[in-house]
Amino acid sequence: MRYLFAREVTGKKDEAARPESVFCTAEAPQSLRDELLREGASVQDAVRRVLPRWLSVVKTVSMCVAAMILVGVLRALESVTPAKAFHNAPLLFWIGCAAALIFLACWIYERVQLKRLLGDRQFGGGYERVSDSIKTYLDVPYDTKTVDVLSFSWRKNGTGMRFEGAAANKCMELWHETDALCLFDGTDVYTLPLDSAELKILNLTVPMDGSWNKEESPDCKKYEARGVRTVYETEHELIFCCALDLTREGECFRMLFPAYELPVISSLTGLAAPKLPKKSGKKEKTAMEQSEEFGRFSGPVRPRYYWRLPKEEAAFWFKPASDVEFKAQHPVAYVILVLLGLVALLAPAFVFGFSALQIPGNENNGWIFLGIVGGFISGIGLFNLVAAWMEQYLGHVVTLICLGLGGAMMAVTWFFLL
Repeated sequence: MRYLFAREVTGKKDEAARPESVFCTAEAPQSLRDELLREGASVQDAVRRVLPRWLSVVKTVSMCVAAMILVGVLRALESVTPAKAFHNAPLLFWIGCAAALIFLACWIYERVQLKRLLGDRQFGGGYERVSDSIKTYLDVPYDTKTVDVLSFSWRKNGTGMRFEGAAANKCMELWHETDALCLFDGTDVYTLPLDSAELKILNLTVPMDGSWNKEESPDCKKYEARGVRTVYETEHELIFCCALDLTREGECFRMLFPAYELPVISSLTGLAAPKLPKKSGKKEKTAMEQSEEFGRFSGPVRPRYYWRLPKEEAAFWFKPASDVEFKAQHPVAYVILVLLGLVALLAPAFVFGFSALQIPGNENNGWIFLGIVGGFISGIGLFNLVAAWMEQYLGHVVTLICLGLGGAMMAVTWFFLL
């Protein structure tokens, strides 16, 4: 079975050899592709630079200053009253308040500018113009149906397969031609023959990366009845999904899509829509608990190291669903690794602070806070090493930066304490 609009990561596969390429019947010229990329990059750059660079620096510095002063003040309040602390260092209080106000003002200004930019009718106009040119060039009809198709990475797991990370909702335009279903992904047209096609319901839960293309919220009853389940306030998953199976020259292909798109795809293809599973009182297994065919963390717990964070999986790793999935597969190891991670995170700062306070006369030395912050940064590097066992490693680069920066801050502090 080959999965359309998915990327196999088993071994060293050629990423350019996508299964859907055999169904590609029309492609946009390279000139329009390049122009679309430039316009898309321009839109992203405009959003990223909604706050001038110098103001971004001011925002970051003010946040750090306010946080460090707050930590110092809270530490001082353990031994003196607020009035005494203000009397001893009034300038520190005023600097902290000013830094907090500057950060708040920058944050509000950034939100206002972003809202204004997104509300501008001309914003993204260049991208829409190029997109329309591609549609005209490829003869894409104007009465297409916009449908979500699941895009994901997967790895062979014995005779089956398992997800690598979470799936994304790939927004595509669909229409019907003679005995075929046509799909447009923004640059290419794919034509899927329907002579041997079949629609199926797959009783598996798919973790999602948070992408959502519909106007209504994913937790509304309309989507809940079609397999969408809210896991967290901003997270959702599919407790079942649908598949369009077809064959070409004796080879089997499968396209996965959310069940809420089944009526549209059934209408376009003319294929009978399978009956959706009923919700039962029994709690369904989550994607994290299904490990026979799909399951990211099935198998023994092993660390996974690399120099840089893989971009394809980063979106999933920064979601709470990643933690839940590992916990469901390895509940005991999860508790052990979380406890070990907390120790690794806090131990350097605690050991440094405790050791520094053993030196007479350092009780009121402000340099201790710099060393404690450095210890915490070093702890992030150590925590990152523990996270590798949960396949949430951010890479050697992050580890080395945290250990180096934190170690330098603690070294500078010791220089001024001794």
